[in-house]
Amino acid sequence: MKKRLKIFPVLLAALMIFSCFPYYASVAAAPSIDIGSDRVNIENDSNIDSYIDQAPMVIGDKLHIPWYDYAANAAHYSVINANGTIGSLPPITISPKTNNNSDTILYKSLSTGNIVIYWYSGSSGTGLIDTYFKIVDQSWNEVVGATKINSNTVPVQYELNRFTEVAELSNGNLAFVWAVDGSNYALRRFKTDGTAVDPAQLNVTTLAGISGSQYTHNIVADNNGRFMIMISYYNPDYRGMIFDNDSSTPVQVGGLNSFVIASRAESGNEVQRLKLLPNGKFLAVYQKITGAPNQTNTRSVAYRIYNADGTPYTTEKVIRVLNSWGSIRDPIILADGFILSYAYNDLNTPGSYREYLEYYDDNGVFQSDLSTILPPVNGEYGAIIPFQDIDGKLSLLINDTEGGQSTYNAWLIRHAAAPTEYTVTFQDWNGTVLKTETVNHGSNATAPVNPSRAGYTFTGWSAAFTGVTANATITAQYSANQYTVSFNSNDGSAVGSINANFGAKITAPTTPTRDGYNFDGWYKEAGLTNVWSFASDSVPINGITLFAKWTIKTYTVTFKDWDGATIKTEPVNHGSNATAPASPTRTGYTFTGWDAELTGVIASATITAQYSANQYTVSFDSNGGNAVGAINADFGAKITAPTVPTREGYNFDGWYKEAGLTNGWVFASDTVPINGITLFAKWTIKTYTITFKDWDGATLKTEPVNHGSNASAPVNPTRTGYTFTGWSGAFAGVTASATITAQYSVNEYTVSFNSNGGSAVDAIDADYGTKIAEPAVPTREGYNFDGWYKEAGLTNAWVFASDTVPANDITLFAKWTIKTYTITFKDWDG
Repeated sequence: MKKRLKIFPVLLAALMIFSCFPYYASVAAAPSIDIGSDRVNIENDSNIDSYIDQAPMVIGDKLHIPWYDYAANAAHYSVINANGTIGSLPPITISPKTNNNSDTILYKSLSTGNIVIYWYSGSSGTGLIDTYFKIVDQSWNEVVGATKINSNTVPVQYELNRFTEVAELSNGNLAFVWAVDGSNYALRRFKTDGTAVDPAQLNVTTLAGISGSQYTHNIVADNNGRFMIMISYYNPDYRGMIFDNDSSTPVQVGGLNSFVIASRAESGNEVQRLKLLPNGKFLAVYQKITGAPNQTNTRSVAYRIYNADGTPYTTEKVIRVLNSWGSIRDPIILADGFILSYAYNDLNTPGSYREYLEYYDDNGVFQSDLSTILPPVNGEYGAIIPFQDIDGKLSLLINDTEGGQSTYNAWLIRHAAAPTEYTVTFQDWNGTVLKTETVNHGSNATAPVNPSRAGYTFTGWSAAFTGVTANATITAQYSANQYTVSFNSNDGSAVGSINANFGAKITAPTTPTRDGYNFDGWYKEAGLTNVWSFASDSVPINGITLFAKWTIKTYTVTFKDWDGATIKTEPVNHGSNATAPASPTRTGYTFTGWDAELTGVIASATITAQYSANQYTVSFDSNGGNAVGAINADFGAKITAPTVPTREGYNFDGWYKEAGLTNGWVFASDTVPINGITLFAKWTIKTYTITFKDWDGATLKTEPVNHGSNASAPVNPTRTGYTFTGWSGAFAGVTASATITAQYSVNEYTVSFNSNGGSAVDAIDADYGTKIAEPAVPTREGYNFDGWYKEAGLTNAWVFASDTVPANDITLFAKWTIKTYTITFKDWDG
């Protein structure tokens, strides 16, 4: 038996892989569990060893099935027609290409019915280093010629640009993602005329904020302006990125450009699938290690659903272990959910291979296990690929051995071939059948007479009915007639009319205004009986005029007194007059009127009574002081204190409210009373302090003395060497505090000189305490004068430089020392 591998990067390089973009307007309901029993052989020749690893692609009413013959090393392209006959798809011309024809060529259908073909070289350095696409119609006529996807113009070392994936965006553009090298992915978008939307390719790896080796990737678009990229990263993680159709940067998810979908716990050997669900959410199906890292026999199938903003819609759900060689096929997307198709395989345990088929709703909730409808697999590499057939039912593509032969055959298990006659039903907008017609395959149906619909104009049918190849329901199409809704503002501001479709709701126009009135809605008739509801009423045939309803504005006029007390409240219609209450009164004031007009009221108002304060006189009785002029001031006002009066010999002690001087007037808080007031001055007599002091500042006596009274002197003081002569000032009729000092005259004493036998010296008269001048030195024969002494015993010398005259007469005594001479006797010769 021929040895086979599940993946042949070189042998399968030329295999064309077909798949469709998900456009859910045409997705059928959940397929019938019955897969039918009609077998259609793709090939059952024992000389051919076929290999198929992709589901058929539905294009129109045909199935396109690529497969490969290992025996002849040749690619085949079978086409299953609607009636079950088998044809083939001719080879497509690819240029530029690798010389050894080892390029990988991929096909996907577009919503326009055309097919985008894209290719690359999977070889390492011997083939193309660029990736290309072109667009053809179903007859292989080129719509857009070969267009290079990557924008690099100069080859870069290690750059291969391969493993390209594509998604058709909701705006009709194509988004390509591919591997630039072993560590970088790129993204670039094109219009379907071949024009590049992105001038240069975007580095997806840099945008994702990651670095290092990456392996596989997927891309899928939703119908609302976004697409998702899923990449496997050597970290090892599966990561996701969300883009807006026209944005060059991803949508932030949790503050980051990319988010972790799951950890796969091994580097390489990853399997991932990314699909769009009918509810607009993204389905990620992937293989991950559930045991220890790189424990390959714990490879399991798991899935998770994401919202269009990249946030998780479900938690990760691990279904079961697939073992080392298990596989995961593309999920089958239904109108209300999806079918997961995967297989358990342990090559070390013969007979362990098992296929699974499970149905989930679009919330990811398990519904039923369909695995029992799958036939057994015979060959070691046999495969069963479920797919949604042309008729929307579930069919099987089987690639397996039969009857003991060693080569693999390929066949379909499906419902009987499509009929050669079809029923075309023409129905009105409300489902009413207008006509039913049986049409042969490829023939044209005949439409009934154009129907009519109140408020609408017939515009045609929902689909073509020429060359019929399937049962069809054709629905009448209409465009709504447009009518005018006019607005009669009933003396309010003008409102423009609105043209709108029959049966449509209109938006309320800007509310009109009318002076003095409140707008109370639009009514369907001039009598203002039935209100028009913008939330529910719709435009009638021939349009309508709506009439404004108004209610006159009523205002509240409140009359208040000066203190806020309400005197009267009165409701007044717009433009009418209010009626004032009787004039109020206020103590100390005269009412002068109201603070606003009462006529032609156009708003609610509070009108307050106005008063002018009465004026009264404040007089001042100075009680013996100088006169102070009266002050005229408003009732309740504070007055400014007048200039303080004066009174000889008295201190002013404030103004009082009565002659008895009991209650003082406080200028900071007291206010003018009714009828005014006379204020009385209070006085306190001035008291002075007379201090008697001695010549040295010593206080002899202190005495308080009232203004104009006399002070009493103390006993005359004494002072050594002096005679008291009186006081320094008068102290009768005192008018101020004063200090009186004792006055003295110094005494005079005689200093006599006793010359003790010397010449006489005259006495000196001098003041007490003064120094005297030294007299002329006396003489005495045979003596030397030796100074004056204070006593006859000549003990203490008198020092003229410092000694002063004592408080009595004194006699100084001369001191003498006898003179001594030297007698020298000499010889004749000296």
